[in-house]
Amino acid sequence: SSIGKKVYELVGLPLMPRESKVEVKVEVIPPRLIPPEMVIPTITAWNRLGRGHNNLYKFFMPIMLENGKNIEVFDALESYPMGTGKVGEAIYWLKDLKGDYRSGKIIQYLNGSRVKDGKPARWVHTEMKLENFNLEQVFWGINRVSTSDVVVIVESEKSAYLMTAALYLDEANRNELIGMCCGGANYDYRRIKFVASGSSNG
Repeated sequence: SSIGKKVYELVGLPLMPRESKVEVKVEVIPPRLIPPEMVIPTITAWNRLGRGHNNLYKFFMPIMLENGKNIEVFDALESYPMGTGKVGEAIYWLKDLKGDYRSGKIIQYLNGSRVKDGKPARWVHTEMKLENFNLEQVFWGINRVSTSDVVVIVESEKSAYLMTAALYLDEANRNELIGMCCGGANYDYRRIKFVASGSSNG
């Protein structure tokens, strides 16, 4: 073109071609869910075995019995979606605001401490070898939250659990805070947005 010729004569470079607009279609893949019939048996096992089979509970039990508040603490802790594995592991089910189960994190404890064998926490969908599983995590404990609650977000599930137990041993403050956890130092900031907006996604 004549404009291109003038630009070339002026600077010795050809005119840069105009960028063509490319429409990019992004496919939104919905999260996969764990069927309730796979979740409920792990939670009923917790109750059927008197909770003593769960190694994390074994750590909590002396504290609750010593304070004489075990019934109240049980009520609070049972609102968290926790299951029990075959050898006493804690299964932290990620239950969203719709009541759907996104997956479950499996952690073994000994004397109240996580058993660290050099391996990361196991996930239920990985253990079940579910192919093409799209995991979208939510805060563990978000199922307990309503729009008027004040929440405290901590890193580990055990910390949220301990905080809830401690609050219920303190009658004056037991209903003041709701504990949730992000499950690690690296988490998706969108989960905070969904907590603030009351959305069931994220």
